[in-house]
Amino acid sequence: MATGDDGLAERFWLIHRPPTTRHPQSIPYYEPIVRHAAKQLGSWMQRNRNANRIRLLLLPPAGRWAEDMQYLLQTFPKASFDAYVADTAETQQFKSPRTQVNHVGSGPKAWGLLALRLMLMRPAPTLFLAGEKQIRTAELLSLLWPMADPIVLPTMDDLVTAMRSMLAEEPRDRNQ
Repeated sequence: MATGDDGLAERFWLIHRPPTTRHPQSIPYYEPIVRHAAKQLGSWMQRNRNANRIRLLLLPPAGRWAEDMQYLLQTFPKASFDAYVADTAETQQFKSPRTQVNHVGSGPKAWGLLALRLMLMRPAPTLFLAGEKQIRTAELLSLLWPMADPIVLPTMDDLVTAMRSMLAEEPRDRNQ
């Protein structure tokens, strides 16, 4: 309601056409996060593009597990993924012979024990998706696996969005 000279008045809007749809990547709400993640990922992806095995540690739920895993499998065509997750509910949506899902549980004790177990395992490039609140703890834990080439990011969405933005910029970089 808007006020006019005579008191309250109604305001009407005329819509000439419906709003256009926008691609989510054209909305810059995530830009600083993605830019930071892309900086971290650039050299990591070059070193591990042809890895046979990639370790994925996933503390927060992925949300779009099936879509994100299909993208990772396409981006790393030679790799199989060993995923360690706190919650397996969403991982039931997508099965692949190149993906092995291991339920860790939640809480610091479960993830601390996994960190120690990973020290004894054969090193593999590691993506540690820890959630925004646990980044510092994840960075400290990842120091236990220096040979695993670990990288710590907040979420699966940040990882995939940063990879997509980097890969979208690659052809432009080659043309310059």
